[in-house]
Amino acid sequence: MTSLNFQSFLIIGSKEKRRAETKNLLGKINPDKISPDISIVAPLKQKVTIDQVREVKRTIFQKPVSLPYKVVIIEEAEKLTLEAQNALLKILEEPPKSAVIILEAKDKSPILPTILSRVVTLKTEEKRPKGTKSILTDSKNTLQLLEEVSAVENPQEWLDEQMLALYNSLQKSAGSSSSSLRAQRSNLNQIQTALEQCALAKQMIEANVNPRHVLANLVLNLQNN
Repeated sequence: MTSLNFQSFLIIGSKEKRRAETKNLLGKINPDKISPDISIVAPLKQKVTIDQVREVKRTIFQKPVSLPYKVVIIEEAEKLTLEAQNALLKILEEPPKSAVIILEAKDKSPILPTILSRVVTLKTEEKRPKGTKSILTDSKNTLQLLEEVSAVENPQEWLDEQMLALYNSLQKSAGSSSSSLRAQRSNLNQIQTALEQCALAKQMIEANVNPRHVLANLVLNLQNN
């Protein structure tokens, strides 16, 4: 299986729905199975501590043993202490090449905005539109896409939807055996680039850059690649 670049998610909802969404994101990888490449972090005495996040940092940068990438699941992420969140932020700012971090939480309000800008947020209680097209697969021309993004009411949520659609495409492409290796690599690289540019767009909006300008530049960059 082709290795995937770093991805990070925040899943909001009830405990059962959070774990179901986690399993859905991981596809064929079972997070309940014991593996040296899967780390599940649970609160200690109602807190996720900085020492626990330091342990995550120690393991996540190691080379995967049996899976295509390292998986870290932080349960009840709303219980991360401020110190632990700052330590996690450093991992998100300079992430390993091949890993997935999933934060499961019932509420995102205790989580730092700087962390929120670096993860794809999924709310399990909300109905998401099925078959959302990514910018890469949308058949609209550049002017139509620019007009569409100019009307986006919540840029961060729109970017989350785009990144989820791209991530799903990435999973399908990585597991596909129907195309040549060269074509598969080219497609994977294109999707990875789009994911990276969407992540950067989220961070720019968090830094108070005009959202409409950010989304317009994103469309133009991806259409020209």
